[in-house]
Amino acid sequence: MRTSRLVVALVLLAVAAVVRPAPRPVPAGAALSPVAFGGLNGLLVDLLWLRASRQQDEADYFELQQTAAAMAALQPQLDGLAEFQAWNLSYNIANQFADPAEQYHWILAGLRLLSDGLAAAPHSAGLATALAATISQRIGDPENLAATPWQLAWAQEWTWILGGPRPQFELLAAAGASTRFEPDEQRAGQAAARLGLRLERDCWQLDGPLAQPSAATRRLLAQRDCETGLAKLRARARLARLQQVWRYDLRRLQRVDHQYGPLDWRSTEAHAVYWALTARELAGGAGRQPQAERLLYQALWSAFQRGRIVTRPGCTAFERTPLGPLLPVVERELATLRAALPADDGLRAAAANLAADGVFVLWLDGDQAAAAARFEALPPEQRQGGWEDLLVSTAGLAPDSGAPEVNDFLRLVYQRLWRLQALDDLPGAQGWEQVARLTRRWASRRRLALEPVSDLAAAALEPALQGIDPDRAELLRQAAAARLELLRLEERRP
Repeated sequence: MRTSRLVVALVLLAVAAVVRPAPRPVPAGAALSPVAFGGLNGLLVDLLWLRASRQQDEADYFELQQTAAAMAALQPQLDGLAEFQAWNLSYNIANQFADPAEQYHWILAGLRLLSDGLAAAPHSAGLATALAATISQRIGDPENLAATPWQLAWAQEWTWILGGPRPQFELLAAAGASTRFEPDEQRAGQAAARLGLRLERDCWQLDGPLAQPSAATRRLLAQRDCETGLAKLRARARLARLQQVWRYDLRRLQRVDHQYGPLDWRSTEAHAVYWALTARELAGGAGRQPQAERLLYQALWSAFQRGRIVTRPGCTAFERTPLGPLLPVVERELATLRAALPADDGLRAAAANLAADGVFVLWLDGDQAAAAARFEALPPEQRQGGWEDLLVSTAGLAPDSGAPEVNDFLRLVYQRLWRLQALDDLPGAQGWEQVARLTRRWASRRRLALEPVSDLAAAALEPALQGIDPDRAELLRQAAAARLELLRLEERRP
């Protein structure tokens, strides 16, 4: 009798925990333990799931986020629970908002739920796979124009954490080598304290992405005797964010970059590679986690096609260009994937597409001889249409395109050309100038009646300058005026 009463009392307490008003936020550092409630964990998760459903129906999303974290903490061994709740935050909840910044907040909430889940269940290949999928397919989706602000925010975050496109491994490793503050760090800390700053709290605001330093932080940054100490303290803050917020392992990051690089770590592709390789490692080797294997190859392929981010200080615009040196890495990984999944017929088509991409990227980078050699090595069915057909189709123009489609394509080509020029990537701009000339020759052979190229290029200029700082944009307008006049002269020639 006493036992049954005890069970009823415990159930009533659990129900009361669900239906009572929402508690205040849990203090930083506090967390639910999976052993705290013993055998009641499953029941509590069921009740919390009902509560989460109600919170979602009532648009109580911040409370829903806490409830999802509580469920994942209570049952860390259930990968699917954290994966579903993270997917719900990153997709369903994010889609309830129109503002890209608010959408991005909820996408990151889902990612952090996954990374916290992996910290609680460090052998979960499934959670590492889910991280790779969310980063590559949600934030890094190249087909989704709405993802562009998210990709910019992601690039800004990781530029600060890692120090640029190539990580500052030595600086970060030195920051983690000692927990004792050196004299120059202590001096910087004392200077900060005199200005009312706490560096362990405010260091992220000194020069983090989108940081808006206060007058006090600006005064601190201006003190030359604090430069060295501040640099070291910033490295500590960056390392803490890498390890404690994003749950990355610095040694694994360095190993991935060495074996699969050179990667641009501002891109989502690099991070999808990191987590897919983590999943492979946790699963016990290549081929044991098929979804992670496919994600790894897709991320490497995408990095080869568009994995380098081109930007410029003071600009919110950026462009994506190929990482040609990755081609051997992608080919090696495709061979590994085909060996691990021999029954996957789609990988045969992937090999053909990669071969064509290799020709195009080498040609775009100006290595005509290597591109021609690769073209000659293609199977006959891929060479059937000829060199120009392959290049144009790989650039994104369908072989049966008519004049309207070619006009639209050329506008996009010139838009990319102008933007790369505005961002000081002259080799990249020259590559797309090649694409424009090739497309015009290709259209001429088909006797397509295109709009004047000077008009197409002029129409692409202002869209390309969106997000470019005003002074730089005006300089490009002046340079473009001369280039457009040359195009008009060419058009007047008989």
